[in-house]
Amino acid sequence: MGILRNRLHKTAVKKRNLKDLITSILEEKHYAGVPELMTLLEKQGRSFNKSSVYRSIEKMVEDQQVCRHSFGTDKVYYELRHTDHHHHDHFVCRQCDKIQTFECQLDYSKMPKGYTAEHHHVTIFGLCDVCAKHATP
Repeated sequence: MGILRNRLHKTAVKKRNLKDLITSILEEKHYAGVPELMTLLEKQGRSFNKSSVYRSIEKMVEDQQVCRHSFGTDKVYYELRHTDHHHHDHFVCRQCDKIQTFECQLDYSKMPKGYTAEHHHVTIFGLCDVCAKHATP
């Protein structure tokens, strides 16, 4: 029984460490998909199988620690959920896929009479400053 308990403890510690590592990466990168998380974990000398990373990140979504975004593409990105209730919106470059956040400008006082907004998500698509400089007219 002691061996089983020891294995379960090691598994629980590894899962907690993985969530901590994911949190650390997302604090630095702001957004990352699972393939990028895997690459960054490997660069840190940490090896986790893909299913463990998916399970951990989905558990973090379920626990409302991170948000899942697709930004209108097949790619899925994860972002730490802000606990300070600071809301921001997103700009996605359609050429290089760079994602930039910006302060929310939505004025809820301009809602139609009788409507109550609970949440919104705004994503603006276009060209970032670098791609716009290289775009042909």
